[in-house]
Parts: sequence; C-alpha cells; structure tokens
Amino acid sequence: MKVQVGSLVIEYIRSTDIQAIVINRGSHKIKYLVVYAHGGFVTLDAIEWLCQQSITLYLLDWRGNFLQTFSPRQNHNAKLAYLQYKAYETDLALNIARELVYYKAGQQVQLVVELTGQPHMSLETVGDELARIKNVEVLRMAEARYAAEYWSYFASLPIKWKYSDIKHIPEHWYSISNRVSDISKYNNASQATNPFHSTLNFAYALLEGQILEAVNIAGLAPEVGYLHTAEDGANSLVYDLMECFRPVVDSMVLDIFRKTTFHRGDYLQWYSGEVRLNDELKRYVLSSCRIDDKSIDVQVRWLKGLLESQVT
Repeated sequence: MKVQVGSLVIEYIRSTDIQAIVINRGSHKIKYLVVYAHGGFVTLDAIEWLCQQSITLYLLDWRGNFLQTFSPRQNHNAKLAYLQYKAYETDLALNIARELVYYKAGQQVQLVVELTGQPHMSLETVGDELARIKNVEVLRMAEARYAAEYWSYFASLPIKWKYSDIKHIPEHWYSISNRVSDISKYNNASQATNPFHSTLNFAYALLEGQILEAVNIAGLAPEVGYLHTAEDGANSLVYDLMECFRPVVDSMVLDIFRKTTFHRGDYLQWYSGEVRLNDELKRYVLSSCRIDDKSIDVQVRWLKGLLESQVT
C-alpha cells in the first residue's frame, strides 16, 4: 500500500498475477479498508494519505486474527482513563461486568427464540442470579455456562454443500459443531475446525477492530476491562464491549449459512485441521457482518456515562 502521483495504490497477488487498486482523493466514499495478508507493507505516505481522507485501516493476519486499527480519529483522555481505574475502588467495576453479561444473555435469548420459537433461559432468573454474584470470576463462570447452553442450540444445524462436493469434505463439516476446537489450547473455538466457527471467528475479528476504533475515539483506555482481565489480552475493554454484539454477529453469520450452498473450495483445511476461508468468502463476510457504528457508539456512551457518574 503506497502513494503514487497523489493516489493510494494497493497492490496484491491474485492467483499468480499482481492486481492493483487505485483510489483517488476526494472521489471515493470509503470509510474503512480491511487488509488481511501473510506479508506486505504500508508506507508512511499511505498512512498519512488515509488520515487525510478519514479512512480507517483494519489489519488482520492471514489467519483472520485481528492485529491493529489505524484510525484518523483519536482522543487520549487522561481523566477518563483515571475514572476507569477508579471504578475498581467501588462496586462499579462489578456492576459494569454484570450488566455486560446480562445484556449479552438477552441478545442470546432473542436469537434462540428465532431458532426454536422458545427462549432457552429466563432473563428474570438470569438477572436474579447475576445480582447475587459478588465476584468477577464467579460472574465469568456464569457467563460461560449461559454460553454453553446457547451454543448447544446451534450444534447439529446442517451446513448446505453442493451435492457433488459432499464426498470430498470431512464429515465434521456437514453440520455446525459446538463452539469448541480440539486443537485450541484455550479449549474454545479460537482455532476452529468447523466452517461455521471459522467464519464466525473472522467476523469477530472485524468486530474487534470496530470496537477498538470506537474505544479510542471515545478516549477510553482499551486495556482497562472489567469482565475480561489483562490475562485475556492487551485490549480487555474491547473484549468487554464485544460481548454486547457477539450474538448479533452470530445471527449475521447464521443468516449466511442459512441461504448459502457452499462449495468445497470456499474453505481450506490447514495441516493442523484448522479451517480457513478463501478470499472471496472473506470479502463477502466482511461486507455482510459489519455492525453499525452507531450501535457501537451507544454502548460506548453508556460506559462513559457510568464512569463519569463517579464524579457527580
């Protein structure tokens, strides 16, 4: 990615040919670019060009894992960061974590109702249980239990394949599996061996970039989370706020699987058994599974309001 004669030029290899995209100043409606690659470079001139054109750059690695967001809009707010840390001195930190879990549970119930016609758990019961929890670790265990029950409704839903391709794909690709992977060291689906969860992970990577951008714009410290801890990664607050939107992304990915008959070339199986999306499918997921920025801003403002209430 570089600048030539005042325009942004993006070169990439497709099959064996080098392709180029040229974007001219002031004649585009681009708000963000997503780059996922095994290698390459972005020049300093290109970064400056993107900032001047108010374009956000999301970087993903070749596996589809989120790396970084480069946004022209930043807001470093020392007072707000102080309030984030100060929340740990009161019950506010636990209350924030509790609200995140309750909100996510509500979204999960809504999606299960779409799938089955009946809720898989009572939100009133969930609310009562969460109100009694006085420790974040216990809260995390409750959230994991809700998630396990939620994902059980996805397991065994069929994945549609072109008839002639069925005999050429692994049997465990025939349907959606539980949200776990036998090759993941975290006992989750971070290294997905099922096409559905591989697609979901890729969509989550885009969500992570969106949330990080919103957090930075708001002036919040992304490393200060309440439900997630430093052990979960550098951007704990980003992971916290992602919980509010994971069920929405789940629904978007599920919609893709409901209406799509896949071909075996849509997914690639790595030597470890991990599943990757091909480039065309990645583009489709990126265009179909993006959360509206306004919805993210609502949740960020909610959090800022809670933090700022400490000084009133």
